Amino acid sequence: MLILMTASGAEIAHAHDAYVNGVRDAQLRIREHLRETGGPIADGSLDSLVEVGSWFFAQLPERSETSSSEWIPPWWNPADPPAEAEGGNVSPFTRQQLRLIDEMHAYVAEVLMRHVPGAEWIVFKGSRKNIRYGTTVLRVSGRRQFYPLSLVYNSAINVVLLDKPVSSTIFYDEVRRAIDDVE
Repeated sequence: MLILMTASGAEIAHAHDAYVNGVRDAQLRIREHLRETGGPIADGSLDSLVEVGSWFFAQLPERSETSSSEWIPPWWNPADPPAEAEGGNVSPFTRQQLRLIDEMHAYVAEVLMRHVPGAEWIVFKGSRKNIRYGTTVLRVSGRRQFYPLSLVYNSAINVVLLDKPVSSTIFYDEVRRAIDDVE
Protein backbone atom coordinates (compact mmCIF):
# COMPACT_ATOMS: atom_id res chain seq x y z
CA MET A 1 0.00 0.00 0.00
CA LEU A 2 0.99 3.58 -0.49
CA ILE A 3 2.60 5.02 2.66
CA LEU A 4 2.46 8.81 2.88
CA MET A 5 4.02 9.43 6.30
CA THR A 6 6.99 11.24 4.77
CA ALA A 7 5.21 12.73 1.75
CA SER A 8 4.94 16.45 1.12
CA GLY A 9 1.64 18.28 1.32
CA ALA A 10 1.47 18.41 -2.48
CA GLU A 11 2.12 14.66 -2.77
CA ILE A 12 -0.60 13.96 -0.20
CA ALA A 13 -3.07 16.24 -2.02
CA HIS A 14 -2.26 14.49 -5.33
CA ALA A 15 -2.70 11.05 -3.72
CA HIS A 16 -6.02 12.15 -2.18
CA ASP A 17 -7.38 13.40 -5.51
CA ALA A 18 -6.27 10.22 -7.30
CA TYR A 19 -7.86 8.10 -4.57
CA VAL A 20 -11.23 9.89 -4.67
CA ASN A 21 -11.32 9.78 -8.47
CA GLY A 22 -10.32 6.10 -8.34
CA VAL A 23 -13.22 5.35 -5.98
CA ARG A 24 -15.71 6.77 -8.47
CA ASP A 25 -14.20 4.63 -11.23
CA ALA A 26 -14.22 1.51 -9.02
CA GLN A 27 -17.89 2.05 -8.14
CA LEU A 28 -18.71 1.84 -11.84
CA ARG A 29 -16.38 -1.11 -12.43
CA ILE A 30 -17.86 -3.26 -9.66
CA ARG A 31 -21.31 -3.06 -11.21
CA GLU A 32 -19.90 -4.12 -14.58
CA HIS A 33 -17.90 -6.89 -12.90
CA LEU A 34 -21.02 -8.12 -11.08
CA ARG A 35 -22.97 -8.17 -14.36
CA GLU A 36 -20.19 -10.03 -16.18
CA THR A 37 -19.97 -12.73 -13.50
CA GLY A 38 -23.69 -13.07 -12.81
CA GLY A 39 -23.22 -11.59 -9.36
CA PRO A 40 -25.84 -9.92 -7.18
CA ILE A 41 -27.30 -6.49 -7.79
CA ALA A 42 -25.34 -3.67 -6.18
CA ASP A 43 -28.20 -1.32 -5.35
CA GLY A 44 -26.38 0.61 -2.62
CA SER A 45 -28.53 -0.81 0.15
CA LEU A 46 -27.06 -1.96 3.43
CA ASP A 47 -28.49 -5.45 2.89
CA SER A 48 -26.73 -5.71 -0.49
CA LEU A 49 -23.40 -5.84 1.36
CA VAL A 50 -24.15 -9.41 2.43
CA GLU A 51 -24.59 -10.74 -1.11
CA VAL A 52 -21.93 -8.54 -2.68
CA GLY A 53 -19.56 -9.52 0.16
CA SER A 54 -20.21 -13.22 -0.48
CA TRP A 55 -19.56 -12.64 -4.19
CA PHE A 56 -16.30 -10.83 -3.34
CA PHE A 57 -15.03 -13.71 -1.22
CA ALA A 58 -15.98 -16.23 -3.93
CA GLN A 59 -14.09 -14.22 -6.59
CA LEU A 60 -11.04 -13.40 -4.46
CA PRO A 61 -9.15 -16.72 -4.70
CA GLU A 62 -9.02 -16.46 -8.50
CA ARG A 63 -5.43 -15.42 -9.13
CA SER A 64 -5.20 -15.57 -12.91
CA GLU A 65 -4.70 -12.29 -14.68
CA THR A 66 -7.58 -11.42 -16.98
CA SER A 67 -5.76 -8.51 -18.55
CA SER A 68 -2.20 -7.63 -19.47
CA SER A 69 -2.84 -4.10 -18.24
CA GLU A 70 -0.29 -2.45 -15.98
CA TRP A 71 -3.15 -0.92 -13.96
CA ILE A 72 -2.83 -0.68 -10.19
CA PRO A 73 -5.18 1.10 -7.80
CA PRO A 74 -4.25 4.63 -6.73
CA TRP A 75 -3.77 3.47 -3.12
CA TRP A 76 -1.14 0.91 -4.14
CA ASN A 77 2.57 1.71 -4.08
CA PRO A 78 3.69 1.48 -7.72
CA ALA A 79 7.15 0.39 -6.55
CA ASP A 80 5.67 -2.86 -5.16
CA PRO A 81 4.88 -5.22 -8.01
CA PRO A 82 1.72 -7.30 -7.72
CA ALA A 83 2.08 -11.05 -7.25
CA GLU A 84 3.13 -12.92 -10.36
CA ALA A 85 4.33 -9.67 -11.95
CA GLU A 86 7.59 -9.75 -13.81
CA GLY A 87 10.45 -8.94 -11.48
CA GLY A 88 9.17 -10.11 -8.15
CA ASN A 89 6.53 -11.28 -5.79
CA VAL A 90 6.20 -8.43 -3.32
CA SER A 91 2.43 -8.48 -2.97
CA PRO A 92 0.23 -11.42 -1.99
CA PHE A 93 -2.26 -10.12 -4.58
CA THR A 94 -2.37 -10.20 -8.36
CA ARG A 95 -3.58 -7.17 -10.31
CA GLN A 96 -6.94 -8.91 -10.68
CA GLN A 97 -7.21 -9.31 -6.91
CA LEU A 98 -6.13 -5.69 -6.32
CA ARG A 99 -8.82 -4.62 -8.79
CA LEU A 100 -11.41 -6.65 -6.90
CA ILE A 101 -10.29 -5.21 -3.53
CA ASP A 102 -10.47 -1.72 -5.04
CA GLU A 103 -13.99 -2.34 -6.35
CA MET A 104 -15.26 -3.84 -3.10
CA HIS A 105 -13.85 -1.09 -0.89
CA ALA A 106 -15.44 1.52 -3.17
CA TYR A 107 -18.78 -0.23 -2.87
CA VAL A 108 -18.51 -0.45 0.93
CA ALA A 109 -17.77 3.30 0.95
CA GLU A 110 -20.71 4.01 -1.35
CA VAL A 111 -23.14 2.15 0.91
CA LEU A 112 -21.84 3.91 4.01
CA MET A 113 -22.00 7.34 2.38
CA ARG A 114 -25.54 6.68 1.21
CA HIS A 115 -26.63 5.93 4.78
CA VAL A 116 -24.62 8.57 6.65
CA PRO A 117 -25.51 12.06 5.47
CA GLY A 118 -22.47 14.30 5.41
CA ALA A 119 -19.92 11.48 5.26
CA GLU A 120 -16.95 12.68 3.23
CA TRP A 121 -13.49 11.70 2.07
CA ILE A 122 -10.75 13.47 4.03
CA VAL A 123 -6.99 13.23 4.46
CA PHE A 124 -6.05 11.61 7.77
CA LYS A 125 -4.07 14.02 9.94
CA GLY A 126 -2.30 13.56 13.23
CA SER A 127 1.16 12.38 14.07
CA ARG A 128 3.46 11.58 11.18
CA LYS A 129 4.36 8.50 13.21
CA ASN A 130 0.88 7.11 12.50
CA ILE A 131 0.95 4.78 9.48
CA ARG A 132 -2.38 6.27 8.30
CA TYR A 133 -0.97 9.82 8.14
CA GLY A 134 -1.80 11.38 4.77
CA THR A 135 -4.10 8.59 3.64
CA THR A 136 -7.67 9.12 2.51
CA VAL A 137 -10.40 7.97 4.89
CA LEU A 138 -14.11 8.58 5.36
CA ARG A 139 -15.17 11.04 8.04
CA VAL A 140 -18.59 9.88 9.16
CA SER A 141 -19.24 12.46 11.87
CA GLY A 142 -17.17 14.88 13.89
CA ARG A 143 -13.88 13.12 14.50
CA ARG A 144 -15.26 9.64 13.74
CA GLN A 145 -13.66 7.96 10.77
CA PHE A 146 -14.26 4.80 8.78
CA TYR A 147 -11.61 2.91 6.84
CA PRO A 148 -13.27 0.98 3.99
CA LEU A 149 -9.96 0.14 2.31
CA SER A 150 -8.47 -1.27 5.51
CA LEU A 151 -11.61 -3.32 6.14
CA VAL A 152 -11.62 -4.92 2.68
CA TYR A 153 -7.83 -5.23 2.34
CA ASN A 154 -7.43 -6.89 5.75
CA SER A 155 -10.30 -9.27 4.99
CA ALA A 156 -8.57 -10.19 1.73
CA ILE A 157 -5.23 -10.72 3.52
CA ASN A 158 -6.96 -13.12 5.91
CA VAL A 159 -8.44 -15.12 3.04
CA VAL A 160 -5.59 -15.09 0.51
CA LEU A 161 -2.44 -14.96 2.62
CA LEU A 162 -3.42 -16.36 6.02
CA ASP A 163 -6.10 -18.82 4.88
CA LYS A 164 -8.32 -17.64 7.74
CA PRO A 165 -12.08 -17.71 7.45
CA VAL A 166 -13.84 -14.36 7.26
CA SER A 167 -17.56 -13.95 7.85
CA SER A 168 -19.43 -13.24 4.63
CA THR A 169 -21.33 -10.56 6.56
CA ILE A 170 -18.25 -8.65 7.72
CA PHE A 171 -18.89 -5.66 5.43
CA TYR A 172 -22.55 -5.47 6.43
CA ASP A 173 -21.66 -5.82 10.12
CA GLU A 174 -18.98 -3.10 10.07
CA VAL A 175 -21.00 -0.61 8.03
CA ARG A 176 -24.07 -1.26 10.23
CA ARG A 177 -21.92 -0.59 13.31
CA ALA A 178 -20.60 2.66 11.82
CA ILE A 179 -24.13 3.80 10.96
CA ASP A 180 -25.37 2.95 14.45
CA ASP A 181 -22.46 4.85 16.02
CA VAL A 182 -23.48 7.99 14.11
CA GLU A 183 -27.19 7.72 14.88
